[in-house]
Amino acid sequence: MNRLLVLGALVLAGCTTTPTTTTPTATPDPSPTASATKTGAVTKVVDGDTFHVQQGGIDVTVRVLAIDTPETVDPRRPDGCFGQEASQQAHRLLDGKAVNLTPDPTQGDKDRYGRSLRYVQVDGKDYGLTMIEGGFAKAYKVSGPAPQRYADYVKAQEAAKATGKGLWGACPATAT
Repeated sequence: MNRLLVLGALVLAGCTTTPTTTTPTATPDPSPTASATKTGAVTKVVDGDTFHVQQGGIDVTVRVLAIDTPETVDPRRPDGCFGQEASQQAHRLLDGKAVNLTPDPTQGDKDRYGRSLRYVQVDGKDYGLTMIEGGFAKAYKVSGPAPQRYADYVKAQEAAKATGKGLWGACPATAT
């Protein structure tokens, strides 16, 4: 009843209401590679380029995009030169930390082993770049388009190589 009185008073006073129009918002692309950066808590470091995070109660295995560290976990092969050092550095940088995980739209969402392919930010720094700058990892790409950060990673690799940092000084066969 009160609404009718108010509406009647507005009409008698010459007031009109203008309909509100809304502009539709874009629907986000539901594909995994278009997803935004997500945060996770590191629960286990496997080696220098692979670790596990907890996201929404789910354990997710992450393979860091565009880097490769010497192997340390394949029981069929001996540890790669500087592999233990790369794994130890990964533990120092990642253990128990919250990380931001960002997909690369030029790459797949997962690798052939089902690991999520992501760039990693920890303590405000690009983890992949940090590993390359310290000589703990190499810039890496598989067939197809280069990852978005690949060129920056290659520059960092060249600088680490030129100064003999990490694996570049410890592993003569790597210097090729």
